[in-house]
Order: sequence, then structure tokens, then C-alpha cells
Amino acid sequence: MKKIKNKQYGQAMVEFALTLPIFLLAVIGVIELSRFFLVYSSVYTASREAARYGTSVGEDKNLPNYVNCSEIALRAQQSGFFGGVNASDVIIYYESTPGTKLADCGSYDPILGDRLVVEVAAEYKPLIVGLVLPDGMMVSAKNGRTIMNEIEMVITPIIPPTCTDMLNDIVITKPPTKYDNKTVYIDIKNKSPNLTYQLVEVTNIQWTDTNGRELSTVGWGNLSDVIWSGISAPPVNIVETDFKSTLNRNLPANQTKRVYFGFTKNANNVGLTFNIKFRFLGWDYQECPIVY
Repeated sequence: MKKIKNKQYGQAMVEFALTLPIFLLAVIGVIELSRFFLVYSSVYTASREAARYGTSVGEDKNLPNYVNCSEIALRAQQSGFFGGVNASDVIIYYESTPGTKLADCGSYDPILGDRLVVEVAAEYKPLIVGLVLPDGMMVSAKNGRTIMNEIEMVITPIIPPTCTDMLNDIVITKPPTKYDNKTVYIDIKNKSPNLTYQLVEVTNIQWTDTNGRELSTVGWGNLSDVIWSGISAPPVNIVETDFKSTLNRNLPANQTKRVYFGFTKNANNVGLTFNIKFRFLGWDYQECPIVY
């Protein structure tokens, strides 16, 4: 039994000795690939960020970013820190078109449409020097961007709407239409294709007072959406503070809303007049009155 046990120990040691180099080679390979991609990513990022800075608008008008060579190289060095990028590893030059070099940075004043190109290179050295890559390996990246320090913009002024526009857009039906024995309504249409109005107030509501006819309710949009209720003889004034906060008082483009007037007595042949005011939504709340 002792001999068998010793043979098993010897077999395990031999197997360990055979597999250990393969295991170590796999571990070292993973580490080396990770280091290589770290260097490559750092170099690529350095060229991209340096070119982005060089073509951006700077704060100093006397020294635009695209001619500030030292700062462009510094940005590349900072972004490529993990890859070991130094200022001497950065090459900056200008192109008229991709592949057509004009001059190096510092010896040429670029014009609108030229390209700023930043090339960055760094050396990748493996951990075990001489095993696979005796002299290491150079990793490089190039990034170019068009210089646009001036852009001509043509601004078309937008003319704000006026009360004249509102008078042309809003159409009110006349005379009032009977809804039931005690209620009449008018339709208010917004003909504008893009302007939205909002109801502000309905004031100086007057009607033919026959046998003590009084106003009891005023509704907007629907008969159930009451904006005023009470028992009052003419005139009746409904201002913005009287409206319910949850009531939608908008008159959207190309839509029609109704205003309902409910009376305490028969509404036949009611001579109804009032002043109604709307505002423009999105235009500093300019308000315009309309007389009905």
C-alpha cells in the first residue's frame, strides 16, 4: 500500500509540472492583452481629445485653440497618461483635405475649412521582454477634425402676433343659439393654423331683462365646465381669478369652443352682449379684448 501511495504522489507532481507552464502562459497572455488594449485605448483617446480641443472655440481670441500647439499636445498627454504618452509623442499638423498636408502646427495660419490632425504614438513593452517582442511594439492613432472658427448664420426675425391677428382669427357666431329653455350658447372658432389662445375674462355681460330674468351659470367648452355660477342681474363680470384652477381655458388652433349662458327664466330672444378677452399663449401673454 505504501508503494501505491508513493506512486500517486509522484504522478500528481508530474501532472502539475506539465500543466503549470501552460497555466502561467495563459495568465501572462491575458495580462499582456489587457495591457496592450490599455495602451491602445489611451493613445486613441489622446488623439481624439487633442483634436477635439484644437477645433473647439477658445476663450482667447488672440490665441485660438487650433494654433495653440503646446496646449493641444498637453491635452493629448493628459488623456493618454495610462498609455505613457509624452508631449514628444504628439505630432500636430494641418490638412486641406484628408491626406493633403499643408504644414505643421506653429508654421501656418489655418483658414476656415482646413483640418487639424493629431497623431499620437506610444511604445508598448511586454512584461517579459525578449520572450515574444524583444523591442516592444509601437501603437499609434490619428484623428482629424475640420476647423470651423466662423459660421455665418442668417436669422429670420419672427414677428409676434398682434390683437389685429386675433380679431382676424377668432370668429364668434351671432345671435346666440338656444340649447334648452333656459340656456343659450355661442361658438367661438379659432381659424389660426398655429396660434393658441387662452380665455382671460368675460365681462360686462348684458341681456334683455324680461320679468326679472337673471343669469345663473356660465360654462366654457362644455355645459358642465362651469366658470361662473350665481344669481345676478346685469351686468356680470367674470375675471381670471374667478375661474377654477383646473379648468382648461385654451382655444387651440383650428378648433371651436362654446360659451354657455344659463338663466333663471326662459331664454327665448335674449339680447346678449358681453366683452371677452383672450391672450396669446407663448407670446408674453399679450391680451386682447373682443366685443360681442
